[in-house]
Amino acid sequence: MGVQKSRITRTLFFILQDWERRLTLLLVGLFIMQFLRWFAAEDGGWLPLTVQSVYYSMLFVFVVMLPTRMPLWLRFSLQLIGVILINGIAVNYHFISVKINSWKQFSYFMKANFHQLHPYVWFILGTWLAYLFIFWWVKVKWRIAFFAIGSVIVVAIRDSFSVNELWSQSALMIFCGLCLMVVHHFASLKRKNPTSWAYIAEYPGALALPVVLILGLTMFLGSLATDVSNVLTDPYTMYKSWKGEIVEKIIKNSGSSSSKAASKGNSSSGYSRNDSTLGGGFDFDYSPVMRVDSTKRSYWRGETLSDYTGSGWKISAKEKNTGISGELNFAQLPIDPRIDISKLKTVDVTQTVIFENDTQYPVIFGAFPLSAVISINGEPPEVSQLSWLQNQSELLWRTADKSKKLRYPKTYTIVSKVPVIDAAGLEGITTPPVNLAELSEYLELPQALPARVGELAQTITAASTTQYDKVKAIEQYLRTTYPYTSKPNIKLGKSKDFVDRFLFEIKEGYCDYFSTAMAVLTRSIGVPARWVKGYSGGTSGQDEARQRGNIPDGALEDYDGADIYTVKNSNAHSWVEVYFEGYGWLPFEPTSGFVIPRVLPDGELAPVPETETAPALAEVDEENQSFRGKGIILSIGGLVLLIGAAYMLFRARLKLMYRRFTIVRRRKQRKANNLNEQVVHEYSRLLRYMRRKGIPSQEHETARELFLRLSDRQGWLKKELEIILSLFEKAKYSGKSVTMDELKQATLIFKRLRHDM
Repeated sequence: MGVQKSRITRTLFFILQDWERRLTLLLVGLFIMQFLRWFAAEDGGWLPLTVQSVYYSMLFVFVVMLPTRMPLWLRFSLQLIGVILINGIAVNYHFISVKINSWKQFSYFMKANFHQLHPYVWFILGTWLAYLFIFWWVKVKWRIAFFAIGSVIVVAIRDSFSVNELWSQSALMIFCGLCLMVVHHFASLKRKNPTSWAYIAEYPGALALPVVLILGLTMFLGSLATDVSNVLTDPYTMYKSWKGEIVEKIIKNSGSSSSKAASKGNSSSGYSRNDSTLGGGFDFDYSPVMRVDSTKRSYWRGETLSDYTGSGWKISAKEKNTGISGELNFAQLPIDPRIDISKLKTVDVTQTVIFENDTQYPVIFGAFPLSAVISINGEPPEVSQLSWLQNQSELLWRTADKSKKLRYPKTYTIVSKVPVIDAAGLEGITTPPVNLAELSEYLELPQALPARVGELAQTITAASTTQYDKVKAIEQYLRTTYPYTSKPNIKLGKSKDFVDRFLFEIKEGYCDYFSTAMAVLTRSIGVPARWVKGYSGGTSGQDEARQRGNIPDGALEDYDGADIYTVKNSNAHSWVEVYFEGYGWLPFEPTSGFVIPRVLPDGELAPVPETETAPALAEVDEENQSFRGKGIILSIGGLVLLIGAAYMLFRARLKLMYRRFTIVRRRKQRKANNLNEQVVHEYSRLLRYMRRKGIPSQEHETARELFLRLSDRQGWLKKELEIILSLFEKAKYSGKSVTMDELKQATLIFKRLRHDM
């Protein structure tokens, strides 16, 4: 028991020894980790292997820095060797032996071995040196404040101009900065007031508990704080609005929340299974869903619903009875016999879809409309696997048959005949479809729909003459009137109808709000419309190249061309399809900040969307890509301005301190205008110095009593104290003036006493 107690005592002594240095080292490490989390979250940023190697390297450096009695050269050497070894282990380094007889052979030896560590070694070494520099630099209070505030501002700017959520990093940076200030304060107290520190060290709970509770409570309450809409308009939006330009919000990817969870609160973005109750909010989920190797960028369509209930969407009775699963020609899927597409031009788009997870989906995703199925998991498709809903152009995956349960395919290849939008031809349509009765399910509205919804539709389209112009007017009205947010304030909604709540009460929302509102408004003017859900285009290799600033030749002219598009849960989306006689069903995008990729006839290249026609969509719009670049530039520029401002403030503070020091010194010199006053002044300086060192004079204690007490405690100072006491009493009480030699002697003794104490 005694041995165990001794070990515990030694462990506690080791931990508490040099606590300021070790806590600072730990907090700086946690601070840097938030930057690493930021870099890892960037598209085209640090690779997972790089981040993992840097994490292990920082942990190793932290452990090596813990011992206090290690020579600097040994500590530095161990850290350098350790981080390089960690880099070697991460990249599976293999030593290459070369017989060195010349400089050329030596150069080859270095290149062959060092090249294996490239480029990860530079990230690891850079982070290591940054760790050491910041640890050395944050030893002063103003430096800690500058580092913490500057870092939070830079991260906040990047969060505002990117698709990444960086608020957790900002919160942890603030927490680490506050803790560093607390550590610095207690370390300063220990140095300047040993007596007070001795009391705190004896009873640490008296002060540690309130500090921990305050910090913990502050962070806890901050984590519980609800999202609040902006009260003030940011300067950029205010300036653009003043110029009369429309500013559309930069979207942090898209999403369609699960309606089941939405009614209870925020869910995660992803492809929803139940859309009967829309509303609520969601958090973005950036996990990958699939990769689409396609000849054209498109929206990857899933299912369509036509029965709007006032709270959401469900499949109608007619839609349930349109499936074809028997004799099905996968090389040419049949189309809805009710629609007329005699004027429609299309482009064949071939897609190979590879899924990144094992999630089971009810439908095959692809560009609209599907025309052929080439393969499923590399094999020809079978009728037992698929069911074709020709009226909805949906290809359902049959999750089970009579003998076995079918797993959703990991990959499939399909062909779609994507429509080419002929705006001139569409504007020539002035009459409704001749077979309008056969499309009645796409015109139905709830009987309880408030009248003001229909009145709004009539107001929006009053100046439009053609069917196409009216639909475009509704689309643009929604895009430019209502802001996008993934977490609308549903408390503002009082109406029982979902669309009515959105248009007149909540007045903000995400794709489900916009698309449902457009479908209802379009039906209100007598035009067939249906609600569609799936995924937006995703991120291509060219998108990532633009973000890094490496734009390949020809990329600007072939923005939506052949590429591999990465689709994430954050790309889950909903939009609208509207029927036009002679053209069939055509897609429309009413959601603020999104744009459907343009498809042109073969041989024509799609230009990058203009600002007026293609608002900033995070993963497909060039304007947003350039906006990201501007965000990076603003981040760097903001940091430079902060550094410059801090430098100017530091210089001004130095000048002010020097001026104050000069004034105080002159005042003291004027006060000590004779030798006696100078001796008394030196005595007062000694008292102040003793007070800071924890040796204050007692109340009503004379100079003789004080010096006698000091002589008993510090006997080796007895002779000097007697000389000082004699000179002080002569200068203070005798009325005689001390000589210049006596003043010099007193000054030297006072200086030596301050040094020895």
